[in-house]
Amino acid sequence: MISNARFMLAGALVFLLAMKVMPQESSPVEISPDKLEFSVQSADAATPPQSVTVTNRSSSSMRVTNILISGIDFSQSNNCDQAMASGDKCSIEVSFHPATSGTRLGALQITWSGGTRPRMVPLTGTAP
Repeated sequence: MISNARFMLAGALVFLLAMKVMPQESSPVEISPDKLEFSVQSADAATPPQSVTVTNRSSSSMRVTNILISGIDFSQSNNCDQAMASGDKCSIEVSFHPATSGTRLGALQITWSGGTRPRMVPLTGTAP
């Protein structure tokens, strides 16, 4: 019984060490920047848009399949409606248009073909 426990513990340590040493698989999609912070903006007025760039880092083509924005104070427009070859980029323009005063939070969610989970870009803005 004890030798089985030692074997299991040794196996677990080898697994953990292998996970630490082996390079982690990188995402085929680069999203930059990883967050957007908008300057102070009066309620009922919009900021100039800020850009989020999506880059295909994989060796095959991909497509952005969904772009969602949460928070009533943020809006987006984009040119990500075409298939993207390796190295291609598209842009998502995000604007902050606060409905009320205070710190406002939102998120930009980006999903692509072949992706297992969407990427999130936190959004923050303040209205006096």
